Amino acid sequence: MPTHEWAARGVPNKQSATITRVRGPLGASGPSGPRAEALVDVLGIDESLADRALAVADENALMALAETAVEWQGLALLDLATGLSVSSRAT
Repeated sequence: MPTHEWAARGVPNKQSATITRVRGPLGASGPSGPRAEALVDVLGIDESLADRALAVADENALMALAETAVEWQGLALLDLATGLSVSSRAT
């Protein structure tokens, strides 16, 4: 099982007791995942919504958040969760 799956379940990796990244519905936290600035500046998503979207732990929480958002912003978040990049969604 990859490290991120162990981290998402809160189970220590067999090779290391230190978990440095957690993978949420919008990708890995840290340098490889989307940043709030990109969601806001490139896509125009509300800053508060972007911060909350990046903080959710699972798909159910992201779906619930998307349902409360302005329709196009919620759909953009769901597109990102299915693997589209910020730059792909912006075009």
